[in-house]
Parts: sequence; C-alpha cells; structure tokens
Amino acid sequence: QVHGQITEITYSDIGFASLGRGGKLAIDASLIISQVGFCCAYLIFITENLATIIPAMSKNQWLMVMLPPLLILSMVPDLGKLAIFSLLAQLS
Repeated sequence: QVHGQITEITYSDIGFASLGRGGKLAIDASLIISQVGFCCAYLIFITENLATIIPAMSKNQWLMVMLPPLLILSMVPDLGKLAIFSLLAQLS
C-alpha cells in the first residue's frame, strides 16, 4: 500500500523483479501461449459437439460460423455488458 492507494503487481512485474527483462518476457510469452491454447481447446470442444449434434455441417464449417461472432465479442471493452448473457446461460 502506497500513500493510501493499492498498488497492483502483475505476473510480469514479478518476473522482472526476479529475473529482469528476460523474466518479464518469459512470463508474458507463457501467459499468451496458455491463453491461446485455452481458446483453441474451447473452439475444438465446441465445434466437435456442434458437428455431433448437427452433422449437416462439418467441424471446419462450424468453426467458420463461430469465429466472426466470437471475434466481435472479444472486442467488447467492458465485460459487465455481457453479464446478462452469463445469467441467461446459467438459467438454461
């Protein structure tokens, strides 16, 4: 706590403090790689399930249908605006 304010410390800050610039870059790269991996696994999971439920479209076609709306959703700066969709998903 600095002068009554809370200072945020990120994983990159810890990497920089312990290993310097290389540590910061290693932490940032590993976070990006893991997030991209999670997103790819999610897309594979969803497309396989959709292709099983509705076999008229292949996995690749489902992926091409899903990517534009997901890309648009990823550009929403305030996730609070998507809370209603989360609520509806929980109710379904």
